[in-house]
Amino acid sequence: MNNIVIEGRLAQDPETKQTQNGKMMTTFNIACDRQYDKEHVDFFHCLSFGQVADYMAKYGTTGMSIIAVGSAQIVNYQDKNGQRQTGINVMVNSVKFLSRNPKMENPQNQNGQQQPAGGRTQASGGYGNGQRQQTTGGGYSQNNNGYAPRGGGYGHQQNGYGNNGYGQPAAPDFMSVPDGMDDEIPFN
Repeated sequence: MNNIVIEGRLAQDPETKQTQNGKMMTTFNIACDRQYDKEHVDFFHCLSFGQVADYMAKYGTTGMSIIAVGSAQIVNYQDKNGQRQTGINVMVNSVKFLSRNPKMENPQNQNGQQQPAGGRTQASGGYGNGQRQQTTGGGYSQNNNGYAPRGGGYGHQQNGYGNNGYGQPAAPDFMSVPDGMDDEIPFN
């Protein structure tokens, strides 16, 4: 199985291009700090199509923290000097922004109305779980307050990555232990 999960920062604003087939594609680079070597940074060149590409082009901006999930592809190309090089492209099929987009200072909610003062954002869902709006106790509608739409953006449903359970129904209560049961573990 070829899965890759990258957590880092957008190294520059995403660029949207048209492929030779006429499909829209968004490219971006993710900068990742190394765990044990703080002096070096790794850059991953990423490609996205469809809804993920639209989402990245609309909401992504330099410096935003992001998690991208996709698959790695080995590519061969010629550099500026005509030398044959080998690299890796990440074909991203889902993303989640972890930080605020600074370009969206006074966002509007889904109804086109500005958010009341004092509203705040609550994250919901994981990768591709869909956009949700939640309400505070005071009845204020909570919009994205400068964050990309909640639910991690677009992509196929993942049952593991980032599924933090917000907006999910409460789990059923555990079965109670009947009276008279021994509290000891039945094995040694």
